[in-house]
Amino acid sequence: MAELYNGTSEGVKQVVEGFIDYALEVGINRAFPSIIDGLKTSQRRPIYAMDESKIYTLVKSTKAVASGIVYHPHGDEALYKTMARMARSNGSVLPSLIEGGGDLDKSYSNSGPAAMRYTYMCLSKEARELLLRDLDGVPFKQTETDEGLEPVYLPARFPMALTASTQGMGVGIANKIPSFNYNEVIKLAMEFIKDGETFNDQIIYPDFPNGGVVVANNSELAKIMTTGRGKIRSKAKISVNKRDILVEELPYNITDGRVIEKIKDLVRLSKTRKLKDGSNNPFFGKFPYITSEDNVILTSDLKGFGIRIRSRNASDVDTVIQELSRRGVLATSFTSNMIFTHGSKLVVEGVYGVIRAWYEERKATLNNKFNKHISSLEKEKIVLDYFVKLINNEEYKKEYLRLISSVGISDASDYLRSIFEGIPSDVCDWISKRRANAFLNGGKYSSRYEEVTNTIEMYKGYLSDLRT
Repeated sequence: MAELYNGTSEGVKQVVEGFIDYALEVGINRAFPSIIDGLKTSQRRPIYAMDESKIYTLVKSTKAVASGIVYHPHGDEALYKTMARMARSNGSVLPSLIEGGGDLDKSYSNSGPAAMRYTYMCLSKEARELLLRDLDGVPFKQTETDEGLEPVYLPARFPMALTASTQGMGVGIANKIPSFNYNEVIKLAMEFIKDGETFNDQIIYPDFPNGGVVVANNSELAKIMTTGRGKIRSKAKISVNKRDILVEELPYNITDGRVIEKIKDLVRLSKTRKLKDGSNNPFFGKFPYITSEDNVILTSDLKGFGIRIRSRNASDVDTVIQELSRRGVLATSFTSNMIFTHGSKLVVEGVYGVIRAWYEERKATLNNKFNKHISSLEKEKIVLDYFVKLINNEEYKKEYLRLISSVGISDASDYLRSIFEGIPSDVCDWISKRRANAFLNGGKYSSRYEEVTNTIEMYKGYLSDLRT
C-alpha cells in the first residue's frame, strides 16, 4: 500500500495506509456482499445463527435477533431491520431467507417494520436448502469476539449474488447490484457449465423486488454482463381508468411514501404564488393537472401495492405520466456498480464474472465436502472391513468367540493380530465390544459395510466429474 505515496513524510504515509486499511475493513466486513453467497456480513451471521439455534418455526423476533447478535455484536435494531428485509413478506431479498409473521415492512414501503416484540421470524426452507446444506465444505474463521467460529461465506448452491438486490456504501464508494430473475440466473449458470465454462454473449434482464418495468437497452446490459457497470432505466407499471392513473408496481429503489410526497409537493408548489422569502414562485401554475393533494391516494392493502392518482381531466393523463416520469417519480435510472468481496479483496465483476467466481468456489466447496466425507468413511470402513472378514470366516469366528468368552479380551486381541497382520489396537478394542449376536451374520455391520463402500465410490464418482 505504501507505493500509493512516494513522498518523504512518514505521517502522510501512515495516513494513506491507515485510510486504505480502514476502507478495506469497512468494504469487506460491512458494506459489500460476498460474490459467493450475495450476503453482507450482517445478513450472513443471523442466517447462520438461526440455523445453529434450529429456529425453523416462528418465534418472537426478539429471540431470532438475539441469536444473531451472538455472532454479530452490533445494535439489535439495525440487525432486526436487516433481518426484516430478508423476510418473505418484505420481499427485498430474493429468494426469501426468513419466514415472518406480523408487519415486517415491504420492499416498496418506507414505513419500517413493527417493533420486534410484535413480530415473528424463523429460517425459511429456501435458506436451509440453498445456503446451508454444504457447510462442511466451506472455510470458517474466528467470530468477531473470538468466542467461536463462523463461516467465511455460506455455500450457496446457485449464484445468489445476482438475485439478492444488494446495495452498500463503503468509504468513498457505493455499490449497486441489480437483481436478476432466479430462474434466468439458474439457466445461465447451467448453460455456462454445460458449454464448457464459456458464455455465448447471453443477456438477462434485471428483475427488481419492487417489480416495475426495465427499459430495454441491450448495449448497457451487455456492459453489465461483462463489467458490472452500466445504466439501467426502470419505470412504474401503470394502468389507466378514465382520469385515474393506477400505479401497480414501482420502479427500482422508489418507495410509496416518496412517490406520494413528491406528487403532493408538486401540487402544493404549483398552487403557491410566493416562496417563503417573498419572491415569486417560478413553478406557480406549472403543474395544474392534479387539483388536490387528496387526489393522490395510497391504496395498498394485504392483497398488494397500489397508488391512485386522479388527474384533472382524462386528457391530462398522458401529460401527468410524462411529467412524473421526467421528475423521477414514476421512472428512475441508476448506474450499476457491482462491487463484491472475494476472500480478502474487493472486486468489480459483471454477471459473467460472478457466475465464474461462484462456480470455482462451488467446486472447491464440493471437493472439500466429499473428501472430508470420504476420509471419515474410509476410517470407518477399515474397522468394518476387519470385522466382516472375521465373521465371514467360520474358523476365525469360532476361535475368537471361544477366546473372548473363556480366556479374555487380551488373548482374543492377540489372536486377531495373529490372523490379521497390522490390525490396529483400536480396531481390536472395537470388535471386542460387539455383542455376541453381531457375530452370527454381521447384522447391521455387514449392511453398514456395504453402504459405506458404495457411498465412498459414489463420492469418488462425484469428485471425478464435479461439473455434472
